[in-house]
Amino acid sequence: MQYIAINCKIHYKISNSYQNVYFQAHTIDLPERSIIRIKRKINENVSYFQPAHLPVTKGSRSVLRKPTMTNTIKDMEKLSGQVEQKDLAKLETGAKLYLRHSNITFQIISSDHNRLMIKTQQGRHLSGSYADEVKLIELTRDLFSILPKKPVIAVQPLVYTPVPVDVVDPAWIKEKMEKHHIFIDHIVADTGIDKDSLSAWINGTKPMTQPVKAMLYFIFTDHESRES
Repeated sequence: MQYIAINCKIHYKISNSYQNVYFQAHTIDLPERSIIRIKRKINENVSYFQPAHLPVTKGSRSVLRKPTMTNTIKDMEKLSGQVEQKDLAKLETGAKLYLRHSNITFQIISSDHNRLMIKTQQGRHLSGSYADEVKLIELTRDLFSILPKKPVIAVQPLVYTPVPVDVVDPAWIKEKMEKHHIFIDHIVADTGIDKDSLSAWINGTKPMTQPVKAMLYFIFTDHESRES
């Protein structure tokens, strides 16, 4: 059993108007799993959540937790004092959508009243659709255009460059095996990897790590080069 005292401020939207709500409770007698569910529920229903210090008491011993930042935009604190809370919430909402749908992240490099420097980076995404530098700059300026003082927005775009092994998936492996008449026993003999693991990767029941993808990629491409 864990006892926790919560003291935090949440900012959320009701009927198109933003409200600040202070929530404070002391010594909530709940098991850890219930506390986790409460925190998750809070985060699901607010557009901006900034926890305060959370003292955790176990028996007679008290520990003070440091605040945990939950901002999607890195270094958001650089906008402190320059941007209202409702505008920060709007930025967070937009950034979360870009992260979820395109694995695009934002980091505030520097900020003053007239200029913002933002690093925008896209990582690997299952959709396989990637933005070029022009698109990253465009969507960054569009997202931050909600700021009321309309600062000059400079963007450092970091595009994602797919690596060759990213093509490896169960369908790709099966296609190569069928095309080159390679059976799973051949791969077992070449690599020494147990048949169960190989079967799980080929059938998609076990996710492949990048090293596994690289190994299978070079097995098949090496076979193709020897055939040609």
